Amino acid sequence: MNRYSLIYADPPWVFRDKAADGNRGAGFKYPVMNYLDICRLPVWELAADSCLLAMWWVPTQPVEALKVVEAWGFRLMTMKGFTWHKTNKHKGNSAIGMGI
Repeated sequence: MNRYSLIYADPPWVFRDKAADGNRGAGFKYPVMNYLDICRLPVWELAADSCLLAMWWVPTQPVEALKVVEAWGFRLMTMKGFTWHKTNKHKGNSAIGMGI
């Protein structure tokens, strides 16, 4: 099996927000997982010994993000690595929320 030196992960987080119900939340757009199920994803099987994990996380859930990092066999170096600038798919300008 191939092992990778960089894993870029965008886990399907459950968001703790007001849009959790109805047709606005992440769960309406794609299947989401709680952090315990995300922890169980066998990412460690894909990682080389010196692998770097770049993981998108939900800013309202830093503790859960750290638990996922550790469960996957990594150690936290920083939580300030990159920013996802969402754009509106119809207008191309900055978007708020799900970017739709």
